[in-house]
Amino acid sequence: MYPPDPNLIAQQLSDRVANFVAAPYNNGAITYVEYGYAKDLSFPVASLLNKGGYYTQPTALNVAIALQRAQIHSDFTQDLSGVYVNPDPRTYPMSSYSYLIVPKTTANPMTTAKGNTLGASILYAVCAGQLKAAQLG
Repeated sequence: MYPPDPNLIAQQLSDRVANFVAAPYNNGAITYVEYGYAKDLSFPVASLLNKGGYYTQPTALNVAIALQRAQIHSDFTQDLSGVYVNPDPRTYPMSSYSYLIVPKTTANPMTTAKGNTLGASILYAVCAGQLKAAQLG
């Protein structure tokens, strides 16, 4: 936290931040945390004004529509500038992706067995797990 302020209280990890802000003894506290944590706690989320002139929430639908304007380059870098100014009235303008950074070899400490487990987890996350994305926020 910079600059240091004796009136601010720092928390680490998203679940601790969300729980701290949602606690009744912290009435008036604000934070930035992933939507899923706020949704899980039934905590209010700020709506953002999009380029279509509407205030929207970061729902799965609004994020998916916004991300249709993302551009992925041949080197797999992305350009999200189109997401932030997408004129569709349903878009959530602060939409982005999550990434996984994984090993490409079985060099120590990775092993074939660990790679198989990691691969199965990734397969679930990007395929069947997507069916729960909206429910989990």
